[in-house]
Amino acid sequence: MPAMWTGLVLTVFLTGCIRHKLPEGFPDKDKFAEILSEVHLAEATINQLRINNSRGKTTANNYYHYVLAKYDLTQEKFDTIVNWYLGYPELYQEVYDESIAILSEKQAEWQREVKGIEEQIERERKEKEARAACGREKEISLSV
Repeated sequence: MPAMWTGLVLTVFLTGCIRHKLPEGFPDKDKFAEILSEVHLAEATINQLRINNSRGKTTANNYYHYVLAKYDLTQEKFDTIVNWYLGYPELYQEVYDESIAILSEKQAEWQREVKGIEEQIERERKEKEARAACGREKEISLSV
């Protein structure tokens, strides 16, 4: 009986200490997080465009195909990788946490870009108003 408990404890201990060995050809968790973030961006783009016409499926497939092709993956290989990671929930959670961090950084970057564009538009609007006001003042002074 003690040998059984020792074996059980040893098995649990060793299983907990062994890192998950990725199958050959699978992306590591950082690369997979990057892939997932791009897949989610493609999904978000499709949802934002609200593609509901006959070309919608083709356009959506093109988004996915582009992302998967970028990483030299087929849909079947991607699904296999996802299913493997799903077999290791704690590892998959780490991947998703990294994917969320990537998406959050991209969002912050885009917000900075949008703010810069908005500020540029506002500067140009004010410059245009100033030129228009200056032109009216010249017309008034010339007519006097």
